[in-house]
Amino acid sequence: MSKVIRQDTAKRILGGKSFQVLGHLVIDGPNGRIMVTASDGTNQVLIGLFANKTTNGIKVARDGYDVLTATDAQLVMSSEFTQPRETNIGFGRWNFTDVDTYEDLIDCSCQIDFDDWPDSSVYLEITGKTGAGTAYYQLYNSTDSEAVAGSEASTTSTTTTVFRSGAMTKPTGSKLCFLQYKIVGGSPAFCDIYTSRIVMRYV
Repeated sequence: MSKVIRQDTAKRILGGKSFQVLGHLVIDGPNGRIMVTASDGTNQVLIGLFANKTTNGIKVARDGYDVLTATDAQLVMSSEFTQPRETNIGFGRWNFTDVDTYEDLIDCSCQIDFDDWPDSSVYLEITGKTGAGTAYYQLYNSTDSEAVAGSEASTTSTTTTVFRSGAMTKPTGSKLCFLQYKIVGGSPAFCDIYTSRIVMRYV
């Protein structure tokens, strides 16, 4: 005997517009949007009219957050963002030094047009360690022959770790940048860098 499986669709009519629930897909006709719910029933994806009732677009919330009430920091993406929440430019390779004044890492260079990131805070992120003392790293703007203000990051970790600077003061326009590093209070030990990233995080 063949087995018949019944699959029902919940449907309501509100003001001549339908509200349908099709598994994890919610068609919210009265509010002019479509939503996808997560396994726990939380609204996670929204296409159409935002909760402010004025903006149309697309939003995706992080796990555990309702897309209708999520803050920008709780979103994976939004069509209102000019970019993903966070992106990065990776560059550099393993190097080490024992000098206590900033040394240039010319082979860790990248060209960045900072005007492309008007809505972002920018950070220097390092994967590295120090043998002793404190290791310091900063971004140097070779186009204007000056360090990028606020880009310094440091660590006292003797095991490999990932760490960031604070939000740097962004130069204007396209700049050729490279890394500088030093070790302070650790002689005769060395500090290491394994990789580096310029991180752009949407404000």
